[in-house]
Amino acid sequence: MDLATYNQNKQQLTMDLQKLRTVSKELALANSMSDLTQYLSSLADEHFELVVVGEFSRGKSTFVNAMLGRRILPSRKKPTTAIISKIVYADVPTYTLFYKDGSRKGLTEEDFLKITAPREGNLLDKIRAFASKKEQDEIDKISYAEVGYPLNFCRENVEVVDTPGTNDLNVGRIEITYGHINKADAIIMLLSATQAMSQSESDFLRERIFGNQIRDIFFVISYKDQLHGKDEEQRVIDFVSDAIYKIAPELGNDLHIHLLSSKQALVYRRLQNGETLKPNVAAQKPETLEETGFLEFEDALGNFLSEEKGRVKLAKYINYGVQVGSKIQKDIATRLEMAKHSADDIREQVAKLEPKFLHAKKEVEQAVSRMRRNLEQLHGDVDSACCESKSDMYSIITRTVDGYNGELNEKEMN
Repeated sequence: MDLATYNQNKQQLTMDLQKLRTVSKELALANSMSDLTQYLSSLADEHFELVVVGEFSRGKSTFVNAMLGRRILPSRKKPTTAIISKIVYADVPTYTLFYKDGSRKGLTEEDFLKITAPREGNLLDKIRAFASKKEQDEIDKISYAEVGYPLNFCRENVEVVDTPGTNDLNVGRIEITYGHINKADAIIMLLSATQAMSQSESDFLRERIFGNQIRDIFFVISYKDQLHGKDEEQRVIDFVSDAIYKIAPELGNDLHIHLLSSKQALVYRRLQNGETLKPNVAAQKPETLEETGFLEFEDALGNFLSEEKGRVKLAKYINYGVQVGSKIQKDIATRLEMAKHSADDIREQVAKLEPKFLHAKKEVEQAVSRMRRNLEQLHGDVDSACCESKSDMYSIITRTVDGYNGELNEKEMN
């Protein structure tokens, strides 16, 4: 996934803000220096959060593992994810539990797997589950588990959140999942090629996604390897597209749908990373990664994050920089004016200071000018998007009113 454009713009913006902070320090502008230090810290911490959602048995954990190139999360045919797992970059593997009361606790990989994928099914397991109700109560206190791993996919401040199934019956986990959905930079919804768009999935999209005005969503149809030929693949894609357009016809050309095989992509990448797999697993390796559909999906996701989400993230810091830069310019102008009217006995000192002020003025003007150009370009893009949305909304309202055949009373019209 390529975020080169975003990282380049972020680096340039960081340099501009650092120049403004240097000037603020030289001119002893404590407030400006403090603000810029805070902005630089926040900019460095900016990240993209990808939230993976879907019903049980849609292959979410296998999909996340395929993106990461390693088998980080457990995956079985039965429901596995007991809590939310967030995967972030770390130089060495770490596993940390974050509790709802704000506390945290480190744990081993073995303990992490016990919590995220508890065994279930046979009589002995049920007896153990009954005996360990206290442990289940402890699990309910957990907000999420964070997995730190040296992964290239997450190196550029990308975080991946794997959630329990959208048909999870645990109210606490459901609410935490929806909290992540509402603040995600992009939602990735897993569907199955063999049973795509069930009624419950349609309801979830209508009520929880589109009903909350969330539009930054990628639909991933998994189990491509279980289909037979291009014709069947296209029929599945068309079926899913039609179902989504019935729920949200206003999406137009902004619909992101990708058919892929997470299992084959994961096998390919594990072997590519030098892992030794069992012969029956290694035999599932495809000829190329392209045929799994993963590269096309990751290119589309990377372009979306870099060009759309990334520009919005940087815009607020550009605006901060312009505001602080304007204040510094005013301060420099005031000091120069005062210096020109100083008494004769300090004119020599003023002459020494003037080049310093003029240099600072030039540095600030260049940084502010560059940030203003970026901000104006962004505003133009936003205005264009708003006009398109306005036109779409007007068309939807017109069709709705024209097609209304009910009685003319407040209850029926509402």
